[in-house]
Amino acid sequence: MRSTSNSTQAPLESIAAGDRVFASARELVAVEDLRFPLLVNSPTWERVVACAEALRAAPHLARLPMFLLTRPEGDEPGAVAALFDGVALAEADRNARSDQILAEAGRFAQRATAPGEALAQYLACRPQARLRPIRDWRAPGYYRYPVVEALLGTLEDPFVWLGRWAQRHVLDVDVVVDRLRLCETCSSAHLSYVDVCPTCENLDIVNVRLLHCFTCGHVGPYDTFQSQQRLRCPKCETVLRHIGVDYDRPIEQQQCRHCKHLFVDASTRSTCMACEASNSPERLPVRAVAVYRLGGAGLLLARQGNLSPVLSGLDTVNYIAPALFERLLDWQFALARRYPESHFFSLVGLRVSNLAELVESLGRSATGALVDAFAERLRATLRTCDLTSRGDEHIWVLAPHTNAQSATLLIRRITALSEATRQSNQSLLKLASTTASIPDEIELPTEGNQLMGLLAARLGHDEPGHHRS
Repeated sequence: MRSTSNSTQAPLESIAAGDRVFASARELVAVEDLRFPLLVNSPTWERVVACAEALRAAPHLARLPMFLLTRPEGDEPGAVAALFDGVALAEADRNARSDQILAEAGRFAQRATAPGEALAQYLACRPQARLRPIRDWRAPGYYRYPVVEALLGTLEDPFVWLGRWAQRHVLDVDVVVDRLRLCETCSSAHLSYVDVCPTCENLDIVNVRLLHCFTCGHVGPYDTFQSQQRLRCPKCETVLRHIGVDYDRPIEQQQCRHCKHLFVDASTRSTCMACEASNSPERLPVRAVAVYRLGGAGLLLARQGNLSPVLSGLDTVNYIAPALFERLLDWQFALARRYPESHFFSLVGLRVSNLAELVESLGRSATGALVDAFAERLRATLRTCDLTSRGDEHIWVLAPHTNAQSATLLIRRITALSEATRQSNQSLLKLASTTASIPDEIELPTEGNQLMGLLAARLGHDEPGHHRS
């Protein structure tokens, strides 16, 4: 439906949608089925941004075009261009853009109920749109994604969330615009870098002029060599007349005033301005700041909703396909038989015992978010040589060169991760676990599929050989 001149006669602060005018974003969000462009009027930029964020936070409104009718006085915040489809456009331009977005939105029968689906529909309705970061020195990461922040609220770090969806190809990286080093403790990008002494790491260092006496080898500050308008070694009393013959200037031109160490290049230390953690720069994690576009999986998500298995979030954790996993397991058996004294491995089986209950009580999207949070922590726990696979309920971890004792410790660490998924309503992933270690347990089967079947029987429910992606 095209906007009319009546819409522009709205109250001082209002949101028009078709023939209806709402006094607040909260009032409009409560309406379930809207198919009109949203026209916002507000007297200040601060209230404009707050209203836009409240509207974009509602997943079912993500596909709708939204325009700011008039510009308030003052400087326009950077978030406005990202949140709105147009600011102070002529009516004809506004109607043309609305028609384009609503035509794309008409292709999606699925109503978005979660942030991932909402973002996919938002981008799918705007084929040329990109998720562009805006610079904000007040933000912990120096950059912000306003639409993503509005959808997520305080649920998750937008950068972590975007990275995970990019791994699934819901989003594709269009271009990397910056790279930031982050605090290892709190992930803030607000870091201070200072030069420190490479020996004692004290920051009280000074530049000094040094001389080196060739006669006795003494090295010291330039002013200690000055005596009666000539240079004289304070140690051997030799008069130094010619540089390169009697003396020279060493490369070391810095000195620590704390430990008196002389050096050429200082070390660098970073200090987080948020939590005061100190680290060397090479230990700091690096974050790429990128512009994103909708990926192939994202278009499918926009059209059909979240049809992937709930445990698909684990497919980013050293994951290999089930058939290949079984073949690698057979290969591990062959190595253990051929080299029984040097080769050993363990297979860990996990099952989310309350998966069905979580899907029923929280919904697929919220349960998927729990699995995603667990996957992030599992990735940090496993070694790069550990491999994973999964079924509809089972999760498998192949751990080479891991004996029974180490496998038990690994299970303890993994099951402890589930506690970190606990939500405010006390919902969390409950993990059942079991393990088998070769060749420590000699009564076990000698083929991969048989071993997985045995562990699946211990865990209960579906057969491991019938995996679904």
